[in-house]
Amino acid sequence: MGDIIRFGISMDSSLLQQFDTLIAKHGYSNRSEAFRDLVRDRLVREAEQPPGECEAQQQGQRGAHRQAHATGGDLVGHQQRGEQCAGHRAQRHEGDPATAEEIRRTYRRFTGTEQAYPMILYDCKKLVLHVALSSELTVLARKLDRISEQHRYSRDFTLRNLEDSLAEVIACFPVYRTYIREDEPVGDDDRTVIETAIRAAKRRNPSTSESVFDFIRSILLHQDPDGLTKEQQGERRLP
Repeated sequence: MGDIIRFGISMDSSLLQQFDTLIAKHGYSNRSEAFRDLVRDRLVREAEQPPGECEAQQQGQRGAHRQAHATGGDLVGHQQRGEQCAGHRAQRHEGDPATAEEIRRTYRRFTGTEQAYPMILYDCKKLVLHVALSSELTVLARKLDRISEQHRYSRDFTLRNLEDSLAEVIACFPVYRTYIREDEPVGDDDRTVIETAIRAAKRRNPSTSESVFDFIRSILLHQDPDGLTKEQQGERRLP
C-alpha cells in the first residue's frame, strides 16, 4: 500500500449533496473512504476489460464492482444495499415517473453500471469466488472429484468441469447459506434454496451437461446412490 496523499475535488453542490446522502446510506463514515472504493471499483473494471472491447460488451460477462477489494464482503454488501435501496425507492415513486427515473439515474451515476441487481449480484459472487476464495473453491472441487469416483455415473466428470459447475451453483444461491446437518433430514426451506440454485445454474449454462449439476444437487441434499459403504456416505457430506 502506498502513502496517503490528500487532494481536492471540485463538484456541483447538488451532486455532492446526493453523494453524501447515498454514502451515508451505504454506511461510509467519510467521503474519502467512499471515493477510494469508487476508484478501486473503476480500476478493477478497466483491468478486466480486454483491449478493444467496449463497456457494453463487458456487462454480461464480468463483475465490475467493489468485491475485488481485499475486504470483499463488506463492499459487495454496500453495492447490494445501494441497488436494493434505489430499486425500492424507485418503486415507491412509480406514480411519478420523473422522480422514479431520477432515482435510477442517481444510482447509475454512482455505480457506473446499467446492470440489473440480479446480474450484479451474480457477477459479484463469481468475482469473489475467483479472486478471494479460489483456493477454497478448488479444495471443494477436489473433494467432489474424489466423491465422483464412487459411482460409474459420475466417474467421467473432470475436475475442471466440477469446479466450474460448483462455482455456478454457489453464484446462483439466493441466500447466504443453508442450515443442513449431517445427522438430520434436509428441511423444506433448505431443499427449496438448493433446488432454486441448481435450476438457475442450469439455465445460465445450457452447454454444460445437466448431469454435473444433478450430481452436485445429490451431494447437497444428501441423496446417496445405492451400494455405497458407510465410509463412502460419510465422505459425501461436505463440511
